[in-house]
Amino acid sequence: MDKSQISVLGVGVTALPKADILEEVRKYLHNFQFSIFNFQLRKGEPLVIFTPNPEIINYAQKDDNFRRIVNTAQINIPDGWGVVWAAKKLYNQKLERIAGVDLVGDLAKMAEKEGYRIGLIGGKGKIAVEALECLKRKFPRLKGWAEEGPEIKIFNFQFFPPQRDPACGGTIFKEDVEKIVGKIQSEKTDILFVGLGCPKQEYFIDRIKNQELRIKNRKPLVIMAVGGAFDYISGRVGRAPVWMRNAGLEWFYRLIREPWRLGRQIRGAEFFWRVWWGIDK
Repeated sequence: MDKSQISVLGVGVTALPKADILEEVRKYLHNFQFSIFNFQLRKGEPLVIFTPNPEIINYAQKDDNFRRIVNTAQINIPDGWGVVWAAKKLYNQKLERIAGVDLVGDLAKMAEKEGYRIGLIGGKGKIAVEALECLKRKFPRLKGWAEEGPEIKIFNFQFFPPQRDPACGGTIFKEDVEKIVGKIQSEKTDILFVGLGCPKQEYFIDRIKNQELRIKNRKPLVIMAVGGAFDYISGRVGRAPVWMRNAGLEWFYRLIREPWRLGRQIRGAEFFWRVWWGIDK
């Protein structure tokens, strides 16, 4: 296996420092160069970044199509201390934990410096617009656009209504994909952040990527799934103190502030015993 990648319960995870990942993104945006994992990027193929954490990896155990999609990403950052723990347990390898919201900030900073244009999709109401406004206050020369994401419903992919495309894992209408791809093109977007939540955002990004591959002679495009990052960036939800993040207790801080997440935390605990006992699916 490539030393720059490990597998956690069948999901590939990028085992590189954040600085190296940012350099790979910069090279790709500059001239389509990408050198890790021996990926052979076709001319015009988007570079996809996913953010596997214990909850996402756990979901991948139950949905083979979702697992396939996550494993097609060129970069899968270890977004969660549980993934860092798993790397140590499985490979005795120390990973740098990379929070998705932090990488969004780093990419926005790169976009301002290099003159790249960004796009934000997702969140309820005007959350994406608010997040973009906050990014522009932090990076005054940043250019971009934002809009609410489409309504997407995820079903058991073995049972689906006629209007649903079974290849996408839920109801994602063709016109929604075409609209977003048209927006990407008209706005000359370089970096697209999609915050629809797991697993909707991963399915939607897969469809955007496939639609983009039909466009000839296009410029590089980075597409990143960002989960609830817009909530943090806009200030609607406060992040844990730095010391709690460094201690791996950000999940506990969120649980205190959002008790409704308890069910998700309990389901996420399945990840740890799967890793401990080596149970893949």
